[in-house]
Amino acid sequence: MGYGYYTYKAQEKDTLKRIKQELLHGAVNVPLLLPKNYHDKDFIHNRPSKQEDLANIIKLSKSIEHTNLAYIYSFIQEKNGTILFSSSSATQKEIDANESDLYSFDTYEDTHLLSLFQNGTVGKPIYTDTADKWGHFLSVYVLEQTPHGRKYIVGADYKQQDLHGLKQTIIHNIIYFITFIFILIVFIYLLSNYSIMHFLKKELKKKTKQLKSAYERDKNTQLKNKAKLFFDIDKLAHSCCIAIVDIEKFSMINDVYGYNYGNKYLIYVASLLMQHTHKVQECKLYKLESDLFCIISTQNTSIDRFEQDIYKLIRSISKEKFKYQHYESGISLRAGIADLSRKDNPLMQAEIALKNAKEHRQHTMIYTSSMDINAKNKKVLDDINNAIEKQQVFAYFQPIYDLQTKTITKYESLIRIKTQEGKIVPPAHFLDLAKKTVLYKELTDIMIQKVVCAAQENPHLNFSLNLSSIDIENETLTNHLLNTITQANIGTQITFEILESEEFKNFTSLLNFINEAKKLGIKISIDDFGSGYSNIANTIKLEIDYLKIDGSLITNILTNPRYEKILKSIINFAHEIGALTIAEFVENEAIAQKMQELHVDMIQGYHIGKPSPVLCTTTKT
Repeated sequence: MGYGYYTYKAQEKDTLKRIKQELLHGAVNVPLLLPKNYHDKDFIHNRPSKQEDLANIIKLSKSIEHTNLAYIYSFIQEKNGTILFSSSSATQKEIDANESDLYSFDTYEDTHLLSLFQNGTVGKPIYTDTADKWGHFLSVYVLEQTPHGRKYIVGADYKQQDLHGLKQTIIHNIIYFITFIFILIVFIYLLSNYSIMHFLKKELKKKTKQLKSAYERDKNTQLKNKAKLFFDIDKLAHSCCIAIVDIEKFSMINDVYGYNYGNKYLIYVASLLMQHTHKVQECKLYKLESDLFCIISTQNTSIDRFEQDIYKLIRSISKEKFKYQHYESGISLRAGIADLSRKDNPLMQAEIALKNAKEHRQHTMIYTSSMDINAKNKKVLDDINNAIEKQQVFAYFQPIYDLQTKTITKYESLIRIKTQEGKIVPPAHFLDLAKKTVLYKELTDIMIQKVVCAAQENPHLNFSLNLSSIDIENETLTNHLLNTITQANIGTQITFEILESEEFKNFTSLLNFINEAKKLGIKISIDDFGSGYSNIANTIKLEIDYLKIDGSLITNILTNPRYEKILKSIINFAHEIGALTIAEFVENEAIAQKMQELHVDMIQGYHIGKPSPVLCTTTKT
């Protein structure tokens, strides 16, 4: 009995460990399966359509179709603290029933989730027993954070009844063998036959191996699965390489020919991979979720050599054709490759390399740190946070020269931040990313205060402030901006520069904002005019004061007569609607003289002065 108990506890511990690994993998795969930036959406006002939600449900469901998981899903938390499903897999029965609670954004109450949102550590899994209307589960919750700072939780469920059933299977097998052992021991005792004991041990190992194999094999292809992959990786004691292989456009095969054809196709591809991996030095093949396979080297080999072998393998298989039920399909594979010796997650790195291979239409691609966009974004966001906390957000001012009065009376206000390495960087390095996070509002508030201070300290000068569609469509921000300018009594010193290329969801709100600004004496300028599809009708409606000509037209003015013709048309248009023109990117005296000849009103560029934290009052012109 002691041996049986020991055997049971050992197998139970090993089984639970693998189940937790499977749960964790299922959970962390959720954001990879959902659309890009899915959890950054404002779900309160812009939820996916029912069709889009169903597509996400089906995709998540297919990813665990050949696993032991019950569900995978993710949660978001609204500002009022309410927790909602943002997407979840479902059983085929639930999908066929098409019930209302199938779809996402159903409220979900769970103290573990609430605590995780408030005090959880990003990336740290929490295992717990859960019970809801869908059943009783062993679950994992992982707090994640998007590159733009939005927190969400991913999770996965394993049915308790399946877990109990697995335990019962182990118990029954052990009881069966214990009984069998007991009978044989009696028989051995009676006959003193040592060979029966040897047979017993052999059978016990065989049955244990069968049970273990059932858990570690993909049901469709019978290849070793991801649970076995993780187990084998943990045992590797030397530097190895890993490749994740994807079947290109496999979903199209399922859509066109059906899932039965698709399953046969997967089995055929698996057999080809198995044949060809024998030709690659000491490699093992595994079947991951959906249409993904994994190949790892089991000996110390260079990653370049490994990539060459995988490339040859893919090229060889691409010559094959799959034929079934009078239909024929080609085979196209791509692979992402990573080094298993890296401290970070090599499987994720191989997936990133695979994504890049698809984007660049390469058969194979080796992971490099430069591919990890998330890491780059996190570095930039850290720089922004650090700059805000340490008051290292600066306003730089670039002078604008009036060709009529031959003076500088106007400056464009440009944001800069100091990175953690101490480098001052322009907005091109951080502003687009900041716009996708809550940090953008903080940067805008800082710039408003700095421009207001500059105007108050220099009452004889004018300052322009760049506003994006995000700024103008934020009613709270625009009210704060106009109130601040009103209180400072600097309206006649301020110009709002609005990008011509930016799209406004509500043109009426833009028009109303401009009307309110003009009541305070604020001037309006259209920035980068000519850079996009200039909307002449909307420009006229805005009743602008300045029209700022895009620098791409100015830099080519001396070498291309067509640019001069376009520029003349823009200048005539501006003067016809009563607006002054400002030419950007005036880099030398020759361009400055040309602007004078074409009757441009003002010029801006390095020839006049570079952006500086100190106001420049002299110029080369």
